[in-house]
Amino acid sequence: MSEQPQPDSGPSPRKRASALTLGAALLLVPFSGLVAPPYNEPFGLATVLLGPAMGLAIVIPSVAFCFWSGPLFRGSPIPRKRTGALWAVVTILSAVWFRTGWHRGVQYQGYPYTLITALISLVCAVVLGGMLFLRRRTDSLLYSLASNFLLFAWAFACAFPGLGEMI
Repeated sequence: MSEQPQPDSGPSPRKRASALTLGAALLLVPFSGLVAPPYNEPFGLATVLLGPAMGLAIVIPSVAFCFWSGPLFRGSPIPRKRTGALWAVVTILSAVWFRTGWHRGVQYQGYPYTLITALISLVCAVVLGGMLFLRRRTDSLLYSLASNFLLFAWAFACAFPGLGEMI
């Protein structure tokens, strides 16, 4: 009697987690480019840091997300306290960014742009805060991936828009 080959059950959970994490990282490139504010300056802070190499700014979110997401690549959720700490830092820095740049934003981009970008950033901060609060009840890999993806998308596309004179 010959032994029947076992049906392939697909990739291991670790390989699936790695593929999902890499897919999310790659999705940050077009997502950040589409959601980013207008005026050909999608990342206000990145523009200051990179200057003429601004074209590189579009891949920064993906690279940063890959470095941040080591546990996700290994099939484990990112620790809640770590994500919460990053959320708090981005929230505070974004509030400071808008507070210090508000006048220049209104002067150069106009009141509607400045207000809308501030409201989008505020909504993102509140939604992510709610997700992190709800995450206390679950240690799901997918929930961790989703909340960290949204955190990086917000941080790089909406939290620090260009406010002021264009470079």
